[in-house]
Amino acid sequence: MMRLLTQPRRRFPTFVTMFLLAACSASSQPSASLNPQVVIGSASSFNSSHRPIGTALPTVGQTVQSDRRRSWMAPEAKGDNLLYISDASTYDVNVYSFPSAKLVGQLTGFTEPAGECVDTSGDVFITSSTFYGTGTIFEYAHGGTQPIAALSDPDGYPHGCSIDPTTGNLAVANFNSESSGGDVVIYPDAQGTPTAYTDPSIYVYFFCGYDPSGNLFVDGRSSSNASEFAELLAGQSSFSDISLNQNIGFPGGVQWHSKLLAIGDQDTNVVHRFAIRGGAGHQVGMISLADAGDVVQFWIQGGQIIGPDTSYGDVGFWKYASGGQPLKIITKDLSSPFGAVVSEAR
Repeated sequence: MMRLLTQPRRRFPTFVTMFLLAACSASSQPSASLNPQVVIGSASSFNSSHRPIGTALPTVGQTVQSDRRRSWMAPEAKGDNLLYISDASTYDVNVYSFPSAKLVGQLTGFTEPAGECVDTSGDVFITSSTFYGTGTIFEYAHGGTQPIAALSDPDGYPHGCSIDPTTGNLAVANFNSESSGGDVVIYPDAQGTPTAYTDPSIYVYFFCGYDPSGNLFVDGRSSSNASEFAELLAGQSSFSDISLNQNIGFPGGVQWHSKLLAIGDQDTNVVHRFAIRGGAGHQVGMISLADAGDVVQFWIQGGQIIGPDTSYGDVGFWKYASGGQPLKIITKDLSSPFGAVVSEAR
């Protein structure tokens, strides 16, 4: 873990930042719960210079968890497409109708919600970490206020996740473990005990994403802090490294979309689109997310790319795949938004 402190990086994914800083300081409890309201500002009226960052950090070993009884959902939410935004500093997940971005619910009771994914039935999976001990992946039905399942993560630091559309298997990228590097754990049919997979080139794991054929892609960093990428082919038991013809400064979200693999770069707030062939990725396009500070796990849906920004404490919406200035920005009652996923109404 501490090897990362020696690198001159300005940003780390929120989970990494909070863990490292908590090891060096003692702080007060985080801020109170969010209010059920949202303000959307137009790009032309938005001033990035005054966007706040957020809340105090817990001390080492302190478990901070919001009360799950505070969860709520508007009656009409189940009939809408829903955007779920996790916030690693408020310990809640805000739920918005999509594409209107109206706040229609909030899920509470997490220790630190991070990456999110969705299955073909619309169930949403939310990873939640603790500073020490095991992590948990919570499953929520579309528009539900209480988890319908909870999976224990033995390695403790779940970061990103993805559902295999061919099998229903759940893959979870574990940033790290208490004694060594991270891994990817896969739960058969999103339940039971997972099987762990590692790649020799990757020490810490960030995000993962399946393609329509059940091939799994993952990004992370090596023990020397270099960006790394790998693929677990469907039916195989070991990862193969992927070489990209475009440098990724600090890997962000991973999502397969329209026959291409999209990988975010948190250093530049650019989402790169790669064609993957024979263990190599050839860039065929890039999406610049203007007016962003640190987009971690983006989500592509309905001609838009949605980017939670942990640095500026907001959520931006951009055109896919042209990028540029945001179409709109959610600015109210967010602190360190981290993950995004859209669950479609059935």
